[in-house]
Amino acid sequence: MARRLQLAAQWGTAPAGWLRKCRAPGVHVGGVGVSARSPSFASGWDSVRMPGVRQHSDSPSAAELAARGAAADAAQQKGSDDVHFPAKATAATVAELPSIYFEMGKGKLSALVTLTAAASYAMAVPVGAPIMWDMLAITSGGTMLAAMSASAFNQIVERENDKLMTRTARRPLVTGKISPEHGYTVASLAGVGGVTLLALQINPVTAALGAANIALYTCVYTPMKQKTMWNTWVGAVVGAIPPMMGWAAVTGNVGVGALVMGGVL
Repeated sequence: MARRLQLAAQWGTAPAGWLRKCRAPGVHVGGVGVSARSPSFASGWDSVRMPGVRQHSDSPSAAELAARGAAADAAQQKGSDDVHFPAKATAATVAELPSIYFEMGKGKLSALVTLTAAASYAMAVPVGAPIMWDMLAITSGGTMLAAMSASAFNQIVERENDKLMTRTARRPLVTGKISPEHGYTVASLAGVGGVTLLALQINPVTAALGAANIALYTCVYTPMKQKTMWNTWVGAVVGAIPPMMGWAAVTGNVGVGALVMGGVL
């Protein structure tokens, strides 16, 4: 085989008849020539330079790189978990801001959190006593704002990690719909507003629980997610606080009933 290739170098071209029958590793026969991939089938092949024989290196060509890029783009459009390229977006319009704030605060999840507080509030009302619906509404509103604030701070802190996952790569802070400064402002206003509402209209205990939940979720649970599985225990405490808030809104203290409600959830 090597002898024939050397003869081909002397002839100036590789004879097509016997080359088409060749099945040597690293050699590909096309319509008008031979393609050999170095250094797969003969030592010293790199030194051979034959007319009619095209030699390749192991590095991908520009065409191969372009094909890989196209495949990656196609995988991204299909939502593949193997490709994580955040799609860039233009700045949000005023009309888009409410939906963006709702997404930042994980509105649906925060509503479920608020529901646990409302259920605990109703259970804390003494048997036979009327439910004060206005106080229930204020408690629910303050809890909702505190929960959305914590979720928004979570997305701000994790925006770089969110770029790496398809599930989170289209969040507003990742795509640039709003800036981190904008996000901090909104999260802070929601947190301060919710805690202040609870402090002025309900009682200081409920407000303190709301503030503690924001701090615990943002400053403890979120950083621990990247370091240890123990963050799930912190998350359990975070989930237990809203029912305690609902109970405290009625009784004004964190008693056995509040602890039981928190423990159940």
